[in-house]
Amino acid sequence: MVRVRFAPSPTGRLHLGNARTAVLNALFAAHHGGAFVLRIDDTDDARCRPEYVQDIQQDLRWLGLSWDEEFTQSSNVENHRILFQTLKDSGRLYPCFETSEQLAIWREQQLSAHLPPRYDREKGKSVPEHDHPYWRFALSEKEVQWHDLIQGPMVCDTRHLSDPVVMRQDGTMSYVLASVMDDVDRRITHIIRGADHLTNTAIQIEMMHALGANIPCWAHFPLMLDQNGDKFSKRSGSKTLRELKEDGWLPLAIVQAVAQLGLSHQISGDFAHMASHFSLSEYSKSNGKFSIDDVAIVQSRLWAHMAHGDLSPDLQGSIDSGLWPVVRNNIVLAGDIARWQQICTDPHWVAHDGMDCSNVSQNFCTTAINALKTGVVCKQSIENSGELLWQTDPWHHWVDAIMVIDPNLKKGVVARTLRMMLTARTGGPKMEDLLPLLPPKIVLCRLERMHDVLLGQP
Repeated sequence: MVRVRFAPSPTGRLHLGNARTAVLNALFAAHHGGAFVLRIDDTDDARCRPEYVQDIQQDLRWLGLSWDEEFTQSSNVENHRILFQTLKDSGRLYPCFETSEQLAIWREQQLSAHLPPRYDREKGKSVPEHDHPYWRFALSEKEVQWHDLIQGPMVCDTRHLSDPVVMRQDGTMSYVLASVMDDVDRRITHIIRGADHLTNTAIQIEMMHALGANIPCWAHFPLMLDQNGDKFSKRSGSKTLRELKEDGWLPLAIVQAVAQLGLSHQISGDFAHMASHFSLSEYSKSNGKFSIDDVAIVQSRLWAHMAHGDLSPDLQGSIDSGLWPVVRNNIVLAGDIARWQQICTDPHWVAHDGMDCSNVSQNFCTTAINALKTGVVCKQSIENSGELLWQTDPWHHWVDAIMVIDPNLKKGVVARTLRMMLTARTGGPKMEDLLPLLPPKIVLCRLERMHDVLLGQP
């Protein structure tokens, strides 16, 4: 049975990089009918916080992910010690007694001699022993080979690697050994992670061999880079999932966007549909650039295919069902929905706020108002005290009426200026579809308000 794991540390909230790892593991497990294990790596007492464990759980659920098993690394400490003793008895571990200052000096000496900075076992033997050593795992100094499910055939010569520290002076296990022991203990069959972990793989394979364990399959997906080609990080825009939720991003948009990085084709559908078509072999070996704009593209596509009834109850309540089909192709963030509702229904919304009015003149406002009142654009309601009502196809008739009053105007300029005056946007829904949804009295109010602003009146 396929068993994969996602192992975040509760030292902060999840971000897009974490989401990508979790999503790919969850999709792989679902595709194979396997188990998705959540392991909380909480052995860093100085940085781990209990409240972040709950945050991690909540963020994963928000993404739509569920897991079959959950445990904390700290709960497995006794088993770590048993397996540590197994390695020690086999002769693969050895004590070290030098200080961090001595190690730093040795490192500088190696770099100055243009040598790779790796631990020197022979020099370590010359350090006087004491009662509080730390421990290292003795690598075989041979080639380690494996077939990576994304990167292909891999070879690593461990002669170029430092023997990893496996236990610190205070008796706590290092991450690399604790992770191996947990993977062995939980019978993890596939380890799916970023290519930045490739250098650890040979070390972990040797540790697993030394423990007499089955070696899992490995898959290292390409790195997520920012637009400058640097590793994607919080500094380059990797907000936490909690922040993205608050900003109005959809969880499915995030799942699709991070899963799509490294693929040549577009991902669509819900999680179950994605899982049914998921294959690690389709991912590129090359690193890929990523930004929040990639999520925006996916999210815009999701909104565009949603019916009003597909929206969450709170979003359904924030926009009229008749307006939604007109504006849904122009939605990115959830907050855009309420903004379009306001544009179309709020008589107090003022279009000139935050808008460049330099191309709008008082004369144009006057012309637009006069054209609006012509019988071809609006008519007066007899039943409702003369209230203005739209005639058929008011947008095109309005543009034409303005050009009749002022033949020197160009049609494109008229259309763009009216759109800006009514919506404060240079683009958006087709105005022939949007204008009939704006009550004429609101349109007239906005034009008159714009005229007053241009006159300098408050």
